[in-house]
Amino acid sequence: MVAPPRAYTTLMGAECPAEAFDLSVRAVGAATSVMHKAFAGTASSCCAAAAKIAGSIVHEVLGQGRPGAQSRERIVLAHASGLVELSAEAEESSDRVQVRKVIFERTARVIMQGEVFYRPARIQEMVDKLASSSLTRAGVPLPGAPDPSAAEGGRDRHPESVAASGYA
Repeated sequence: MVAPPRAYTTLMGAECPAEAFDLSVRAVGAATSVMHKAFAGTASSCCAAAAKIAGSIVHEVLGQGRPGAQSRERIVLAHASGLVELSAEAEESSDRVQVRKVIFERTARVIMQGEVFYRPARIQEMVDKLASSSLTRAGVPLPGAPDPSAAEGGRDRHPESVAASGYA
């Protein structure tokens, strides 16, 4: 749901004046019909993209709020738990709209706390191995680097093995 800005109180009790954001947004769970406590990143991204598309409902509602909101690069969405700031780029042609990018920041919170036991000698070994590798920290080949799984007959690189695995 989208609506023009209106002052509200977040679920944590913080006062949020209408001047602080461009759109009020809420999401309702399809299975539960219960209002979500936040607004998902995917929903926020879609909302920011729609805000850049003239004629969309989001773009029209955005025009009812703070002056100049439709032409600003960044928009601020207000959801039940607070605010999220986004930017989007969309290009319109006579037969289609192409969203080039959407950018938003996420908040970080502690989701786990604990202790890690490690062997100090292994740390340097792993650092050296990563430094000499053509992989990123996530194990993804760097742009322009040879794909190590291709040389090993990488299972996911061959359509017949993907089909045989049931992932096709």
